[in-house]
Amino acid sequence: MATDSMDTKDKILLAAIDRFAERGFRSVTTKEIANAASVSEMTVFRHFGTKKNILDYAIDQSSHDSPMQTFFKEKIVWDLETDLLMFSREYRRHIKKNEKVFRVFMHEIRNFPDLEQKMLYKNPHQLKKLLADYFSRMQEKGKLLQTEPEAPAIAVVFLNMVGVIGVEEMFSDIKDEDFIKDAIRIFARGLTP
Repeated sequence: MATDSMDTKDKILLAAIDRFAERGFRSVTTKEIANAASVSEMTVFRHFGTKKNILDYAIDQSSHDSPMQTFFKEKIVWDLETDLLMFSREYRRHIKKNEKVFRVFMHEIRNFPDLEQKMLYKNPHQLKKLLADYFSRMQEKGKLLQTEPEAPAIAVVFLNMVGVIGVEEMFSDIKDEDFIKDAIRIFARGLTP
């Protein structure tokens, strides 16, 4: 729910995502969004223009790009298992923080092919590039077996996607955190010279 300390654009965005997640994009009107954000409908249009623009903005704001770039710039310690575990936790925190946006995306993907391009192709490719660059640096430091850096990068992206979906719901009673810790430990041992 929107609070007084938020700026108007954030209030509108939060109100819209809450409603989209509850009832679906098509079922929600700009008037409902405005009421929930405690602003006029004209204010919604002034900030976003269209309801679809609100959804696009929410998807852009939930991009993995910025938080993951910050992670790789500021938190890497150049220990494969430690770094990949921290990466996985950061990635999962980011997904959890944006859970409603991702839920709306999954529900609306068929209606908006441009969202599919952003979320299913652009974001994972950005993650893959960040990880491949990291693996290349680890090879230069002699801390990673010689391999095509994209291969382990893709594996880590998929490993984390499975972790986000929820291992316990899909395959087992293993808790997600235990799955990630064990999988990363096994993965890191396999790539360490």
